[in-house]
Amino acid sequence: MVILLFLVPALLLYAYSNRTSVSVVEKLIHDSTSKQLTFFSGQVENAVNRLSDFTVNMTQDPNVREFMGYSFIRTDYEEVRLQASILEKLELNNIASTWPSLTTVYSLLENKALTGSSITSFNPSQLKGLVTNNDWVMRYDYDNNRNYFYYYSTIPAVYDKFEDLHAVIEVKFAQDNIENMLDQFESASNGQVFLYSAETGRMIAAKKGSSSEAENLKQQLYQRGIDDNGKIRVNLNHASYELYYEQVPSLGWYVVEYVPVENILQPIRSNQSQFFATMFLLLAVAIVLALLLYRTVQQPILKLIRNIERVKQGNYVVTTLHGRRNDEFQYLFDRFNEMTLEIRQLIEKVYEEQLRSRDATLKQLQSQINPHFLYNCLGFIMNMTKLKKHEDVEMMTYHLSQYYRYVTRLETKTVPVSTEMEFTRHYLKITQLRFVKIHMEYDIPDDVKSLMIPKLLIQPIIENAIKHGIEATGEPVCLWIRATHHNGEIQIMIEDNGVGITADKIEAIMERMQQPLSNDVGTGLWNINQRLIMHFGEGAGIELFESKALGGLQVVLRWKDTGSEADNHV
Repeated sequence: MVILLFLVPALLLYAYSNRTSVSVVEKLIHDSTSKQLTFFSGQVENAVNRLSDFTVNMTQDPNVREFMGYSFIRTDYEEVRLQASILEKLELNNIASTWPSLTTVYSLLENKALTGSSITSFNPSQLKGLVTNNDWVMRYDYDNNRNYFYYYSTIPAVYDKFEDLHAVIEVKFAQDNIENMLDQFESASNGQVFLYSAETGRMIAAKKGSSSEAENLKQQLYQRGIDDNGKIRVNLNHASYELYYEQVPSLGWYVVEYVPVENILQPIRSNQSQFFATMFLLLAVAIVLALLLYRTVQQPILKLIRNIERVKQGNYVVTTLHGRRNDEFQYLFDRFNEMTLEIRQLIEKVYEEQLRSRDATLKQLQSQINPHFLYNCLGFIMNMTKLKKHEDVEMMTYHLSQYYRYVTRLETKTVPVSTEMEFTRHYLKITQLRFVKIHMEYDIPDDVKSLMIPKLLIQPIIENAIKHGIEATGEPVCLWIRATHHNGEIQIMIEDNGVGITADKIEAIMERMQQPLSNDVGTGLWNINQRLIMHFGEGAGIELFESKALGGLQVVLRWKDTGSEADNHV
């Protein structure tokens, strides 16, 4: 910490000194580069203007005006002399010009073109659409397989349409001229150079330059837009560049020089390396001390705190601590590991006991529900066989087989409500064959039919209703089974027209169902109530009411449908 206090002022002072040095170097390079660009763009401007001014002057030349057809009929000798005079002037201009160029005189009145050392015929329509008004334009020459810059002067200088022209003087120079100048300029500059058109987005790079790098930087210029001159900084491929630019007015193009910022700052980097090497040696000592303290003291404490938080949150699985030294922290780790191991073993033991108890209870409930009236049904079949009532025997045999096929399918713990209702129909048909006619009504909505419930949940209630309620009255049996799905709660209601029970007895039964199973508590409703709670959790169970519609007892099975929203389904 003491070392860091001494290092901070030194770093601040060095940062200020370094920033000042960078500013001075950048200003010097900026001034130097700007002067070089101005000089180079002036050279290009002079070379281009010399060519364009020559074409303008040639429009006033008497020989050119005579060649374009303003004079009377010439003899062959006069024609040859006139052409030689014009060609001599064109050749002298080419020799005196900085750049090699080619000038062509077109006579649109006589359909003749004079260029180089020859005169040829041409079709004026070939020039239509190519002639520009005092502007340089770059086009690709397919005959020579290279780009050329073209400039046109016309006679007359002002015209409404192409057909009004009498003569056109064209001068062109190859792109190579500019590339050669860029190579010469680049060899003496700080960076690399290219010529760029802001209007078309085209670029001419030096032959020795990096075309891919210049192409990417050109895209940056095209997207941003630039003034007549200035500089911008761009980032490309994780590198920063300073771009200086100067316009060549005649061409409308820009001379652009780009310098990697790293090159600008290179003189300062060596000083930085020496300074930071010294700082590194000082910091290394402080870091080693801090790491040693962190590893031997703070890291073990943090590890212990994290594992204590896991135990606090109930995670006893990934809490074992491991140490590498025989010290005080290792002693704490060993005691902590022993404590969490004992807690985990106790929890696993309690959990295993709960699982065994639950499985035993479910098996007990299942065994209490399964075989109730098999012997009575077999007795019915025997009696009906003696009386030769074969149709009743067939019906009893069919429904009884369906009944026990459902009951003895132990691998299936839950079934849809619709399947459970179908099972109750088999049971009621068996009961109807044995005793009296039963009137049964079902009202189960479609969204409830597909819900899964524990097996043998409804049949025991119907059996109780017939045995304890309806048989005692001697009246025809009437049963209603209805279901509702309302506000996220599902209810299945079974009503009968039996003798019913009083409100006091209902209250006593409801109280006994909340107690553990004993000889004083009936197993039927208690079993169903416990199975609902075990399967659906808190809020599930049985309620008993007096049936207002049928006059007997109403048993309501209810549970929360946690998988659905609170819709109004009835």
